Amino acid sequence: MITEEGLPAVLARHARLAAALRAGFEALGFAMFPTGRPLSNTVTVGVVPEGLDGAAIVRHMHANYRTVIAGQRTKLRNKVIRIGTMGSVSPGDILSDLHYLECTLRDLGHPPPKGAGVQAAAAALAR
Repeated sequence: MITEEGLPAVLARHARLAAALRAGFEALGFAMFPTGRPLSNTVTVGVVPEGLDGAAIVRHMHANYRTVIAGQRTKLRNKVIRIGTMGSVSPGDILSDLHYLECTLRDLGHPPPKGAGVQAAAAALAR
């Protein structure tokens, strides 16, 4: 897949998708981890807003929306969630993940502004 797409194009795609995902996460109330400059464009990590449990978000998204994201098994357990941008991931995948994350937050009693994550990500993708 990398050979077919070309390494520079793959890296640019990862950067574009990660920027959109970060914008969407922040619009939904997730601070970025780590703060400051991102360490990677292949996985985006958001700090779970106060009063929510990262593992509950991951389980709910899978059980209710068949969307697979990751939590963490270290001292950050339940405090962060992760979404990857490597492999066969498209802008549509990022927008879908953010939509289902917003639905999950709403389902768990922590409603963000309607459409905020998808709108922020779409704006980032349009740049």
